[in-house]
Amino acid sequence: MVETLRASTDDEESAKGILGAPRLLRLAIQDISNVAALVPEGLELDLETSAEEIKSVLTRDRAAKLLTFLGNRDTVEDTETVVGRLDGFRGTRRVFYLIKDDNSEIAGSIEGDLLSTVRNLVGTRVRARVSTTRWRAQNGRLGPKHYGLLDLMPAGELEAMFSDG
Repeated sequence: MVETLRASTDDEESAKGILGAPRLLRLAIQDISNVAALVPEGLELDLETSAEEIKSVLTRDRAAKLLTFLGNRDTVEDTETVVGRLDGFRGTRRVFYLIKDDNSEIAGSIEGDLLSTVRNLVGTRVRARVSTTRWRAQNGRLGPKHYGLLDLMPAGELEAMFSDG
């Protein structure tokens, strides 16, 4: 969770990781947001490992916005396969960026066990299996897709002709 929340008060990229995160992680973020919304200065979270220290900031205002966004929404979840160039990633926030063959771009969360695979395939054509999460508004409209990376492998040039994404 510390790796998914924003690193500082001006970090907007981490939202992409939250929206595409697995349901259990979104629920954990919702729970911690309930606490942060009650504390005037919000919360600062630290995770220390033998290799690094990761910090996150959850201000009271940001917590309230997350609660509004994550709370009481129906979700539509699915999986799809996409082919394109893995454009980059932010390892500390676990967010990937992929440019699909039709030149549209997607970004989403990375599970921890895929981080080294992502790091090794940056800048190459890949075939990615992703989860998609969409929120359904009260009027029935579906919101934009939010992505989570499930699997990643190198893709050949000919695969673009037969891609379903």
